[in-house]
Amino acid sequence: MKNVFMTAILLGGVSLATAQTSVNSGVPAPVSQAFSKAYPKATDIEWEQHAFSYEVEFEIDRLDYEVSYAADGSVVASEQELRESELPAGIQNQLKQNYSGFRFDEAKKYIKDGKTRYMVEVENTFGKEHELFFDDQNALLNAPKGSRP
Repeated sequence: MKNVFMTAILLGGVSLATAQTSVNSGVPAPVSQAFSKAYPKATDIEWEQHAFSYEVEFEIDRLDYEVSYAADGSVVASEQELRESELPAGIQNQLKQNYSGFRFDEAKKYIKDGKTRYMVEVENTFGKEHELFFDDQNALLNAPKGSRP
């Protein structure tokens, strides 16, 4: 019985340790400060260190974000989950005109090297998903085969 109790305590401790959000220990002050200033409402913050950058994943209002920072605190790249209503009007119009028979699944906004791209995932009536990519001028960059109604 004593072994069962000790095993339960050990497993409980391991579960608590793995459930904790990683702290920003080891993250340079300029990176931490830039992040805190840009995203003061961030929750569920998790940091990862890579060879030349620091990546942080977090949520704001139940939407996922991911940002990569250089050691000096400058943003290298970012990814942001969007609601359909947050897409640029030009992309929303294209979805209504060309993909009205499709169900909206998810959207993301990517920024890297000064370029903004949008990914919109839609699903047809047969359950097949299609990823549509748009540039910052709302131009469709790809038209997957069979993605149009």
